[in-house]
Amino acid sequence: MLYVQRSPEKLVQFGSIHLFDPATAKEPAVPIQLTGDFPAVRPHYVKVGGKIENATISPTAACRVCLRCGG
Repeated sequence: MLYVQRSPEKLVQFGSIHLFDPATAKEPAVPIQLTGDFPAVRPHYVKVGGKIENATISPTAACRVCLRCGG
């Protein structure tokens, strides 16, 4: 443990947060989950109408098209 801050209601330890209950003298860990915000990897739509370099119909022609876009 590199750093500890105490008050009557809480105990903060490096890497985890615990709530201290003076009545029971217990300090259960508080579950915390952090997630990154990476907008580039989220599903999204991009307008590529002006960037289409090549277009091909699928081999089975099952109403599918493959578009190659640049930029």
